[in-house]
Amino acid sequence: MIQVINAQPGMKVNLFAETLDGYGERSDGYGSAPIVESIYNPLFQSAVGTPAPMTKLETGLWYFSLTMPSGLAALGTYFCSIYYLNENGFKNYQNYLIQCSSPFGVAQAIPG
Repeated sequence: MIQVINAQPGMKVNLFAETLDGYGERSDGYGSAPIVESIYNPLFQSAVGTPAPMTKLETGLWYFSLTMPSGLAALGTYFCSIYYLNENGFKNYQNYLIQCSSPFGVAQAIPG
């Protein structure tokens, strides 16, 4: 499943993941913390610092914070991939698209 987040340049974005057991209940018992496997920018370049573990908020609920780059170069779509190991040792993925756009749709002022 892909979740879409709208952001602006310089904005802090929080990504969340739920780790579930075989009954659909939150659980931490199947290995390590979820991993932010990759973050790709609009130029398809991988972010520095990934893969990275997520931080536990409570049982079965994890988060990862990132700050969007600043300026016009930050505009575009970012792809983030997160996984955790399920009770069978297989990877479960949660993916995010971050749409980074300028406030009010204004990218630059053109003198007139």
